[in-house]
Amino acid sequence: MDRRADRLIDEAEALAASLPPADAQRRVQLACWAAHHRLNRGDRVGALWLLDLADAAARATSESTLHGLVLSVRAQSDTLVGSGPGAPRRSLAELRAFATHTGDLSADAAALVLAAGQSLVDGTLADLADVRDAIAAVARRIPRPDLRWWPLALDASLEIAAGRSSRASVAIELAAREGRQANVEIAGPTAMVQQLLLMRQDGGLGSVAGSLEHISVVSASPATISAFGLACVQVGEVGPIEDVAARLAAPGDLLNRAGIQWPYVAMSATEVAFASGHGVLAAQLEDRLAPYAGVGLTLHGVGYFGTVDRCLALLAATRGDIGRAFALLAMAQAQEARRGAAAWERRAASDEERVRARLGLVSRAGDGSPGTPSPPWR
Repeated sequence: MDRRADRLIDEAEALAASLPPADAQRRVQLACWAAHHRLNRGDRVGALWLLDLADAAARATSESTLHGLVLSVRAQSDTLVGSGPGAPRRSLAELRAFATHTGDLSADAAALVLAAGQSLVDGTLADLADVRDAIAAVARRIPRPDLRWWPLALDASLEIAAGRSSRASVAIELAAREGRQANVEIAGPTAMVQQLLLMRQDGGLGSVAGSLEHISVVSASPATISAFGLACVQVGEVGPIEDVAARLAAPGDLLNRAGIQWPYVAMSATEVAFASGHGVLAAQLEDRLAPYAGVGLTLHGVGYFGTVDRCLALLAATRGDIGRAFALLAMAQAQEARRGAAAWERRAASDEERVRARLGLVSRAGDGSPGTPSPPWR
């Protein structure tokens, strides 16, 4: 973690708290900036304290822009894992209503960015494409570099989920280049996640296992550790997979520590738990993901990581609940078909064979049933 960035967040928080009530604009802006970055680090408690401070300052003014800023960051806080799937829908609806009532373009833009993620949580790729076009339209009215970048990043997400690898590769590079030129802070990390997704999809993730191992040691974040584990899974390096599983299963809430990256960590850590047979890690993940059954895993729409039911299926298989695993995989395939995410639909279908092979299942002749396990799952 960047210590200098942490210091800046602490300083912004202290300054926001010390400013006089009359200086509402700076107080709200500083508190919301610090809250945003605390959320990125998984510190929801600290972020909510800052948002209460910002909300009190905003209520003392008649500037709708300040109210919209607080609502936008509150909505971001509801995308963290502890909030549950219903909270983002409610906060997004509140933010949209505010933007419609006030005509606040910044609030409208924030609502659209959040809607991009929600479109893949419980919507379709077609919904995401519609949001992408709406963001592009707002970007023509608000001269913000990040708004010019978002549609390009969403293009890459659409191509990856649809399984169009060549087009995805071009889209990732185009978005990354625009992000660099416009100094969009999240463009680089987003391109990295999208590239890892594409490499995993095309079978090339194992080739960067060494680089990911080095990064995971330096940063020790849940996202980098689980990314290294995912690369090891692809090449079948049993020892490192078991080491990664042990690191991820260490005391503490893994998905909460992952901050806004929790959907990616959930997908990657699930694969690690299944490949290693790590029952403790599987139980931890299953407990946190169970409330999200039936929805998709996404990072603000620019990264889609499949349906939660696919993860729950692999976790159930890891823990020996075979019947539930196959039922969940069937539901996952149906959801991906409805969503239009062909790459993830194929992945869920192949997971059936992975579970059968891992559990030593042999189907009864001709009936297509899962069969019985032999030998028993570890």
